[in-house]
Amino acid sequence: MFKDVFIVSLVGFSYHTAASAAKVLVPLYCTSLGASVGTIGLVVGAQPLLPLFLAVPAGALADRVGFKVMTLAGGVCMCVASVVYYLSNGIYPLIAGQVLIGLGELSVWVCAQAAATSIGHTSLRGRNLGYFGFAIALGQAVAPAMAGRAADMFGYHNAFLLSLAFSVLVVLAGFQMPDIRARVHERMGLLGQFARAGELSRRPRTRAALLCTFTMIFTKSVRGSFFPVLLKGYGFSASTIGMLVSLMEGSSTVVRLFLGSLLRVLREDTLLLSGMVLGIAATAVTPLIMNLPALAVASAVAGIGLGLNLPLTMSLIASDAPDHLRGLAMGVRLTGNRSAQLVSPVIFGVIGQWLDLGTSFYVVGGLLFLGNLAAGSLLRQARERRMLAT
Repeated sequence: MFKDVFIVSLVGFSYHTAASAAKVLVPLYCTSLGASVGTIGLVVGAQPLLPLFLAVPAGALADRVGFKVMTLAGGVCMCVASVVYYLSNGIYPLIAGQVLIGLGELSVWVCAQAAATSIGHTSLRGRNLGYFGFAIALGQAVAPAMAGRAADMFGYHNAFLLSLAFSVLVVLAGFQMPDIRARVHERMGLLGQFARAGELSRRPRTRAALLCTFTMIFTKSVRGSFFPVLLKGYGFSASTIGMLVSLMEGSSTVVRLFLGSLLRVLREDTLLLSGMVLGIAATAVTPLIMNLPALAVASAVAGIGLGLNLPLTMSLIASDAPDHLRGLAMGVRLTGNRSAQLVSPVIFGVIGQWLDLGTSFYVVGGLLFLGNLAAGSLLRQARERRMLAT
């Protein structure tokens, strides 16, 4: 079983390293081509758009054909996208590469999540997801620095070979993945898939997990996009801001190694809600603590909250879905992720336009705390229903 956990974690690490490298290189290459801010936004926005609508069908297809086949197909698609990046000489090839890598990422990510939640006994799920989450965070942490260094040393075209190398590693690891597929198949057309996804998302535990995912991705988006802007306005240097962001990513990575131990002390839902409180509070108080030591502590605390969220929400959704719909359930989760990624900058931007930037952190923090309370209420309902059923 440990071999299977290692292989799936290797797929997650390779996928996130390739994807994160491309996310850094594409807008920088657009800038070198003289593209406007609007054009860069169009190119960047091409990547998550199709996965937002195709995540549910992709999850249903993974349940039918198996996670291994879908991972291999997605890895090949990412390889083709990386070659398109390497050969591109203008905006339109970059958009084509973004569409391709978005489809490849969708396939690999849905299957990697579903496989990670399906390996071994359910009592070991938290520990396995901790290792899986650690591998993902490690890929996200090392890829930007590697991509930036490669671009400085070898130019943008050659730097895209980094994304290609890790996409190839996705394919190689995919050949070793356990061939997990649903033992029971439901015949569903496209409308049936979305109807089944709707049924899953109405379950209290799944609704709570989706709300927690949305809330924490919103928090991460604020810290990624507006936290640096706020600190820059207070006179902090770019290197200091980068150090604080790295500190958050580092604590997010490390805490996942201890997930199994934490779950032996606290219930899954208690740990999840506690992590949300940490992440939201550490973000909301930012305007009050404009000194470096306090900001460093807050960044580390926020990273712990964010680090706990991903594996725990995956576990909640997996445990609430029938085994033969595990891929579909992860597709539902991915749809929630992409929705949060699209709307969170818009919502915070509107509030920031209406109020000043510092006050926006308080307002958004309050709204996110309300989301935490709602998630807690849903989890309590689910627990009461299970107690009545037994």
